[in-house]
Amino acid sequence: MFMFGTFFDTDPQYESVTCALAGTGSADEMDRADRLHEKAVNYVDHVSGPQHVYERFALAKVSELGYENGIRLAGLPASDLIGVLHRFYPEKCRYIRESAVTALVREGYAMAAKRGPSWIVGSPLLVGLMFTFGHGCFADPQYPWIARVLDSDAPTDAAAALEGLFRKFLLYLERAKTNLDK
Repeated sequence: MFMFGTFFDTDPQYESVTCALAGTGSADEMDRADRLHEKAVNYVDHVSGPQHVYERFALAKVSELGYENGIRLAGLPASDLIGVLHRFYPEKCRYIRESAVTALVREGYAMAAKRGPSWIVGSPLLVGLMFTFGHGCFADPQYPWIARVLDSDAPTDAAAALEGLFRKFLLYLERAKTNLDK
């Protein structure tokens, strides 16, 4: 849960990992835990790469994006955003497969639409958060800063909320990259 997000067991991008939980063969908890560990290590090997080179490169690309360029992604059709995800982090997209990337993008766009018309421009940001932290990141106790923006009872200016969320996201990614570089 710490690695893939609290709701990883229902996340389309971690299907290859969670299949270990379904358990074919032994129902023994330790056998399932061993399979889960094996799948998680395999995921990290393929997605993060040796010395986390793939992950660091993806973090650098997103960090360089900046708010102004990030907002330009607003209004992109879902199919174009899938291509953006492939450009930013091709190793992860290949590993989780096109169907999972597509499902995640659809889920992010649906969430933005559910929040109202003023949030539609934030669809790419919501997808990016889900792609990075798991599809349940909006309710994940590991990322309270996301939930605070989205669960506020106060009427919120969507543009200001999205800008604040984007800036916090970039700050988080910059710190993650710094930690990986050490």
